[in-house]
Amino acid sequence: MKNTRVFQLGPHPIPTTVVLDKKNDEWYPLNHYDDKEIFVMGKGVYKCAKWKRETIQPLSPFTARNMATVGSVYGYHAVLGMIRGWGANSLFHDQAYGLTYAKCEVANMIRFGEMYDNYTDTVQKIGDSFVAGLTASGFRIDGTVEKGTLWYGDNLTGFTDNLRIHPLQHVDHCLCGFPTSPSFNAVNFDGVLVRLMLAAGRDPDAVVSCKERIAVLTGNSELPEHFEEIFEMQKTFSRS
Repeated sequence: MKNTRVFQLGPHPIPTTVVLDKKNDEWYPLNHYDDKEIFVMGKGVYKCAKWKRETIQPLSPFTARNMATVGSVYGYHAVLGMIRGWGANSLFHDQAYGLTYAKCEVANMIRFGEMYDNYTDTVQKIGDSFVAGLTASGFRIDGTVEKGTLWYGDNLTGFTDNLRIHPLQHVDHCLCGFPTSPSFNAVNFDGVLVRLMLAAGRDPDAVVSCKERIAVLTGNSELPEHFEEIFEMQKTFSRS
């Protein structure tokens, strides 16, 4: 499982029934407990008992490529209905403000499809090597990268859901709530590197570049060069 927010939410396990709003030519996913009405954010409640409906099987495998395929036929809202929210509802029906970022990522997954899969595969691999380097150099994770605690020796460094040590957690998908092309936020990630340097008892001012900090923290002098692959792959998004 990848470390982006949408991949952590995962696919909704049951088939999704979508209904067609002919007036606006848009498909919307029904909630599992009500097949006669649907609430659409910003538009209100629609009576949909007589609308055309179809059933879509769960996303398998759970990839941007498959989301793009569904999106090309049924649109963005239908894909949201096929992804878990924080509760029992789908991402479409869960209106929690904290899920806005994930919805922007879904928009990118539909837009870029397999290109997004390839990009996140690369960042995931590089990030896994970074985390492995940390744990081989004195850091310890109790729990997971997404939800746990990070320690250096016997000293607590922080909670991983706030610290966000995996590079894939620093790929931005939106600006002020609006989707933007996927972009690795090197500034935010460098802030994490500084905190890790301090936790390890090293002076971040003595090691001024991100590349040097990555090498020092992981003990891997070759790893920093792989981060350049992230920026190279990002260029394909701007050309699409």
